[in-house]
Amino acid sequence: MEVRGDGTKKVLRGALGAAAIIASIAFFSMGTPEDTHTEPPTFLQKAIEQEPVSESPFAIRGVPIEIEIVDTLSTREQGLSGRTTLGEREGMLFVFETAEVYRFWMKDMMFPLDIIWIGEDWRVVDITHNALPTSYPATFAPQTPARYVLEVPAGTAKRESFAIGDEVTRIIRTGP
Repeated sequence: MEVRGDGTKKVLRGALGAAAIIASIAFFSMGTPEDTHTEPPTFLQKAIEQEPVSESPFAIRGVPIEIEIVDTLSTREQGLSGRTTLGEREGMLFVFETAEVYRFWMKDMMFPLDIIWIGEDWRVVDITHNALPTSYPATFAPQTPARYVLEVPAGTAKRESFAIGDEVTRIIRTGP
């Protein structure tokens, strides 16, 4: 019986050792999912690291806006849904890979927004004023393709006199 027990122990030890090696390989070869990315995109990070020109790394026509950047599918889908407020000069910047006519809705929103559509050339291409939470399931889209979309509290665009053609600054431009 001891011989069989020793043999069983050796097989068990070997199996456990192999399982540990396989588990280690699997663990260390796993990549981090894109949706857990918390750093801003490289071009935004470079802008933030530069010597500041204003209080905020983001501004429209020189008006600073503190932004939260959402650049993954899951964070873009969530957006501001479920939040109860957004500060006067705060916004959420949606970053897309290409300029297109993206459609936005007000699902689960608790306050109205201005939606500022920004082209690849970092100029405002359209503005949707006072998008209401009660408008869901209707969607909002720009007249011209946009690569970036900024959501700010309703009334911000009018109060600050934002207009189509206004320049967005403090973000390093990439591409042409």
